[in-house]
Amino acid sequence: MRWIAGALFCVIVATAAVADTYDRTWLGVEVQSLAKDEASKLGLAEGRGVRVVAAVAGGPAAGAGLRPDDVLLSIDGKELTSAEDFLLAIQARSPGAEVRVRLLRAGKEQTVTAKLGQRRALEGAPQLTLDTGGHMASVVGVAITPDGKQLVTASNDKTIRVWDIETGKSVRMILGEAAPGNWGAIYAMALSPDGHWLAVGGYLHNIDKTIGTAIRLYDFASGSQVALLKGHDNVVHALAFSPDSARLISGSSDKTAIIWDRFEDFHDKVKAATERAILEATGVKGEVTCRFTHIYPDGPAPYFSFHALGRHGALLEQWQAIKNAASDALIEAGGTITHHHAVGRDHRPWYDRQRPELFAAAFRAAKKELDPQGMLNPGVLIDP
Repeated sequence: MRWIAGALFCVIVATAAVADTYDRTWLGVEVQSLAKDEASKLGLAEGRGVRVVAAVAGGPAAGAGLRPDDVLLSIDGKELTSAEDFLLAIQARSPGAEVRVRLLRAGKEQTVTAKLGQRRALEGAPQLTLDTGGHMASVVGVAITPDGKQLVTASNDKTIRVWDIETGKSVRMILGEAAPGNWGAIYAMALSPDGHWLAVGGYLHNIDKTIGTAIRLYDFASGSQVALLKGHDNVVHALAFSPDSARLISGSSDKTAIIWDRFEDFHDKVKAATERAILEATGVKGEVTCRFTHIYPDGPAPYFSFHALGRHGALLEQWQAIKNAASDALIEAGGTITHHHAVGRDHRPWYDRQRPELFAAAFRAAKKELDPQGMLNPGVLIDP
């Protein structure tokens, strides 16, 4: 069965305006990520390059000679893997900066230089949009409400629609801030199993990177945005809720995944405890950093490092004091201590507090049979 909807015009107003205008660094070109088959035909590896769709007449790109169907490979030597990479590379530079663009045209690579311009973009201005009663671009996310009566879809047309499954009609839309170009593009959507929360990720802002790479959290019943989850450094491409609807996990082009809400609190507690320990041990403020080494189904593996000004003759004592405080805070905040190369002797006291005694007994028995002389890593996970 096919549903045919009549077309009408409506005015959709961008929401959450925070200023009258924004200054944008501008190249004046619209690009699209290369599909796998397109890249293959051009002899490019999957995920390399973006295709020029159009160059604005009189803009910096047109002035540099960029044309539709050119494939942009890099900007100032940094490889481009998606349209999002391209946009972030441009927005990271200031108007007036010159960039070297490596491109592929008619099978031949060449390099052009373009001087970035400045564009004043009016935010909060109404934009006339065609509403056909359905999406006008590909659908990137689908969910069914817990009662099985409604279908929720997210699309590259920057809208979320709620459909009545019985009638097949769109009954409401959920809209976020959007503007011409990729501003407001949706790449991922998730509905919590209890039907309470709706999470949306994508390229949500073209000027403020912290907003553009954030996750919009909506109250699904009202369609109101209740939170903006900031933490990723690139666009979010994947979202999923835990079965109890209490947690959300997001995956991003910054090659990290974040579990909300537990990780942020965990990170802040461990970081604060380590910073206090550094100050107490050395008398000088230090620096604490964190990165992810691995991502597992039940959460990320954060790797904390600290940098402090030590005192000759007391370096080991200072290090141990800081290490003890950080490890205690990690366990108190609900983490599991380890290292991406192994547990190690440094972590042994905290490992002993967390591992079940039954596991230790079973491990001793296996080691007794397989390594009766205790030659393999003696004293690392269990006493010799």
